[in-house]
Amino acid sequence: MDQFQLACRKVKGNGTLDSTVVYTASLGTSNGGSAVGPFLLSGNNILVGGKGWASNSSSSSLSSFRGYGQNIDYILSQQSNANNPNSGALMGINAIMI
Repeated sequence: MDQFQLACRKVKGNGTLDSTVVYTASLGTSNGGSAVGPFLLSGNNILVGGKGWASNSSSSSLSSFRGYGQNIDYILSQQSNANNPNSGALMGINAIMI
């Protein structure tokens, strides 16, 4: 995985997420291959962290990434994001955890 974008949804005044998805500028530079995704958290879950795995063949890219989210109501109640986060889809393939 040499290039990715974050998918963002605006928090509305009533505490829900807008259905419109806006993507950030690309991070990284593609060395070929094709795009896969998008990988979005379900419902009103917001990205609070992630885990990346380094590529076995290249120190300058990730082989995979998994995002973790929490429900917006949980975040607004100021609970710890480390407690039972929801796991998103695994993007890429597993290799060496970084």
